[in-house]
Amino acid sequence: MIEKEQKFEIGRVIKTSENIAHVEMENSAACQSCSAKALCKPDGTGIRILKIKNTLNAQTGDYVQLDPMEFNQVKLIIMQYGLPLFGFLIGIISTHYLIQTNLWKIPKEIVQFITGFVLMGFMGMITFFWSKNKSKKGFSFFRMIKTEKTKIG
Repeated sequence: MIEKEQKFEIGRVIKTSENIAHVEMENSAACQSCSAKALCKPDGTGIRILKIKNTLNAQTGDYVQLDPMEFNQVKLIIMQYGLPLFGFLIGIISTHYLIQTNLWKIPKEIVQFITGFVLMGFMGMITFFWSKNKSKKGFSFFRMIKTEKTKIG
């Protein structure tokens, strides 16, 4: 039987297609602070459906132990936090060099902040659409490390 360790998740394969397994996972306490929430697609019952590369040839009904892929975690964190921060900084710095005087009687520092905020929002939208696109294409935050036919626990 698969033992659930702290960093592993357990899921049940509900469908397989080609090289992808659709794994159903229950909502857990760790989900609330997880940076991959956008990729999980929870439904109204709290069940998450993940599309994961079927490296262990799991069949429908099998239970799988999943391990978070750290490289994809870093990529996701950089996109979710780094890109909007980059937009904010670029907006402030570029406006600082482009505007030397007050604009429409608005202090240039306020214009810098507004420009940075707008670019941060734009980069946030890019991140949102990137994560939705990756989710549709099967970008996986987890990998299968073990499979079993019997129910866990």
